Amino acid sequence: MWANTSIPAMRCLPSLKDMLARSVVILLMLVLIGQCIHVSAQEPREAALVVKGPPNDEVKAMAISGDRRLVASANWDHTIKVWEAATGRVRVTFQGHSKVARCLAFSPDGKRIASCTFPTLRSDELKIWDTGTGREVLSLGDPARTVCFSFDGKRLASVLDATIHLWDATSGRKLLTLTGHTKQVRSLAFTPDGKSLASSADDESVRVWDLPAGQEKRAFRGQPSEYANSDLAFGPDSKQLALATSSQGEWKVKTWDATTGQEGFDLGGSGVADFSVVTAVFSPVGTQLAVLIGSEVRILDTTTGMETLKLVAPAKEISLSKMAFTSDGKQLTGVGLDNVLSVWRLAD
Repeated sequence: MWANTSIPAMRCLPSLKDMLARSVVILLMLVLIGQCIHVSAQEPREAALVVKGPPNDEVKAMAISGDRRLVASANWDHTIKVWEAATGRVRVTFQGHSKVARCLAFSPDGKRIASCTFPTLRSDELKIWDTGTGREVLSLGDPARTVCFSFDGKRLASVLDATIHLWDATSGRKLLTLTGHTKQVRSLAFTPDGKSLASSADDESVRVWDLPAGQEKRAFRGQPSEYANSDLAFGPDSKQLALATSSQGEWKVKTWDATTGQEGFDLGGSGVADFSVVTAVFSPVGTQLAVLIGSEVRILDTTTGMETLKLVAPAKEISLSKMAFTSDGKQLTGVGLDNVLSVWRLAD
């Protein structure tokens, strides 16, 4: 009689088809992980040059001129100081706001600055100043939360709530009123060719407006939540649009082709301070996108979204506020709310 012995089942080797299928799945997972993380292989780069500006008196807003020569800081004492980026020396001080200014923007030629006061205090106004003399040249009738100049400096866009206003930056005449957002608008950006304006709002949309018609051309799904800090930027071709957001410890960067509506890359991460300051700036040639989140700057490839470099500020506990590339794209300047300016070399 044969013993009743059980024979273990033979484990078949996977077929070539199964192995290929598993390899494809693993490859896709790695690609997706890479898209989410986008970690640079290089060590974070520190600033090559650091310049200290005037003593910090609780700075609430910052701006850098397009040529990186001037910095403006809005102070708690209601003044606005314009200082030299190379030396930190104060060139002129603006006095005229009855409240602290909460937003600043240089005209492209650096000859004027727009400033606006705390948005809930409607007693004050949006003002434009001459950076050479310190003289107030315009006082517009509306307060604002966000302002930006067109690339030719002839128009100024401002917003206090969900309604966007477009002004003649020389005469102060109101040119257009843009309506469509249903909640607070957080950021604005003109295209370099001046034919469009983009806006991002708490209604989780990004809208692109045709100028001078004032009609909405496109709308995208934008901010991930209400009350997010955000910044918009157009590439030099006036086509690629980038949105950077920060909210509740998480950050996101999304891009689109503003002419076709096609979505580009969509990145995100966590571990940043709640509602960190965010800024997005394209390099002049359009191959790089610098995204500021708190005290770190990520340099991204504008085609793939891959992080090619990470920059760190001298004082990590102080958020940077504004950035500007050199004309050749080889250096980046950033300034923080501690009135400290940093210059990084992106190419040796």
